[in-house]
Amino acid sequence: MAQPFTTTSFYGRNVSLTTVIPGPVIAESDDDKTDDEEEPTLPEVNNDAQDEDYVPENVVIEDDAASDDSEDSVQEDEISRPTTSRGRPKGRSGASKKRETAYSWRKKELEVAEIQKEKAFTTPDEVGSALHYFKKVFDDETFEFIAEQTNLYSVQATGSSVNTNSREMQDFISILLYTGLVDMPSYTYYWAQHTRFPPIADLMPLKRFQKLRRYIHFNDNGKADESSDRYYKIRPVMETIRKNFMKLEEEVQFSIDEMMVPYKGTRAGNLGQLLDMSVVNAWLLYRRDTRLLGNGKPKPLCVFRSEIAFSLPRAGRSSRRGRPSSEEAPEPAKKIMRVVVPRPTTDVRYDNIDHWPIHADKGRCRLCPKGWSRMKCSKCQVVLCWTKERNCFLDFHKK
Repeated sequence: MAQPFTTTSFYGRNVSLTTVIPGPVIAESDDDKTDDEEEPTLPEVNNDAQDEDYVPENVVIEDDAASDDSEDSVQEDEISRPTTSRGRPKGRSGASKKRETAYSWRKKELEVAEIQKEKAFTTPDEVGSALHYFKKVFDDETFEFIAEQTNLYSVQATGSSVNTNSREMQDFISILLYTGLVDMPSYTYYWAQHTRFPPIADLMPLKRFQKLRRYIHFNDNGKADESSDRYYKIRPVMETIRKNFMKLEEEVQFSIDEMMVPYKGTRAGNLGQLLDMSVVNAWLLYRRDTRLLGNGKPKPLCVFRSEIAFSLPRAGRSSRRGRPSSEEAPEPAKKIMRVVVPRPTTDVRYDNIDHWPIHADKGRCRLCPKGWSRMKCSKCQVVLCWTKERNCFLDFHKK
């Protein structure tokens, strides 16, 4: 007699499955069989199933006593057994386990191919100055070309030239190099009274710098519409710098890798980027020559940059005043205003502590418009007059 078997679930669904196992086969004699009767064909059953004590996995024998509680047992089994993300119960015979691959590492010396070492560079006789290396990249012809294009653009824009030359362009570039070292919220602060920076303010007046900054150009702006080159406005200067790079001595061996290059620029747009590229490469040349000659530790980039900014407006120039010779390009006149001492704040001016008159150079009184005096306040540092008619020193410190 067949006995029913029921599984609890099938892929996360409650399914009642009845498995029929055939009972013991009763042998019949050949006499009982008739010719018309055919021998029944039994389904293929696993060998283990022929054992009377065999019970398949995940199969519960359903008898009369347990048939009433079959649904409760299924629900309890589903609650107690954890399931996967797809709803399949964990630990089923159908679930496959991942194979863990074990690696065995062995220590072995790296085989390095022998490289024939050759002399990479020609050893110089001496290490040059910072300006010497800078002009290997940003030469005098570049300054002359920028001055020419700046005059041309000012004529195209206003009808009159700004009358600049290569020397004034070097002063302008020197100011840009200084602004990369000493940062301020606005470039006008370098000329302001309270934040005045003498290396810049003494080099060029603010209005002249603003005028050059307004009209500086690197190519003929009238032919820009005819060209499809996106770098047309800086192409000549960029090509000149590239050709100067090609003149430098190349290395025999190269290593392709990423490298962090120091950057000190903050302003001036495309010109500032070309300047920083020239300064950094000039510094790399200087560092290479310093190491080849064994002259100790090379200068930092900031010191190297400051030396270029200091030397550009001074190297190769005469300190004498007067009319320039016919061989020299006319240099525009510079008018540097006298430094005005800032007026003290009210907290200092009216505190009535240690305001003593001291002798000073002759100057205009800061209180009355027509007075001149050789006396100033020791604390406020302003010239104040003191005569029979008026006492500006006393009035200046009273509210």
